[in-house]
Formats: sequence, structure tokens, C-alpha cells
Amino acid sequence: MGVTSGHALGLFNANGDGTVLEGEPGEILNYVDLLHAYVHRELGGLVG
Repeated sequence: MGVTSGHALGLFNANGDGTVLEGEPGEILNYVDLLHAYVHRELGGLVG
């Protein structure tokens, strides 16, 4: 399945596993912002 939207952002690890976010730029930015906050909340204590 290919990208069907005018805007997309791929998020992949070194092995090539990941996902593609599709949508309007504001929607993609909002998702990335929420993901960033989640990672800080969940993993913040692991990083000094």
C-alpha cells in the first residue's frame, strides 16, 4: 500500500521497521508532538 495523501512522514528504525504518517501538515505535527511528550514521560527517567 502506498502513500495516498499529499503529505507524509516516515518513522523507521535502523532495521527498516516503522510506519508512515499521512495527513495534513498540522495533523502530522500534532501527532509527532504527542509522541514526543509520551516518550519524555515514559523514558525520561532512563536518560540522565
